[in-house]
Amino acid sequence: MAMLNPHFKAEVVEANEFMEFSQQYYVFGVPKTVVNNLLQFEGSVPESAFMNYIVQATS
Repeated sequence: MAMLNPHFKAEVVEANEFMEFSQQYYVFGVPKTVVNNLLQFEGSVPESAFMNYIVQATS
């Protein structure tokens, strides 16, 4: 989404290389997605569920 829409920003962090981020965001599984520091979810989710999380975090 971030590649297609200038209103989105995405960052990817290697959890094993940046332990401080892993600890800060309680990463126990990957992928771990954090939206606006308000909503977090782990694992692969269907696109429709991912979009529901995004809408929930931005509403």
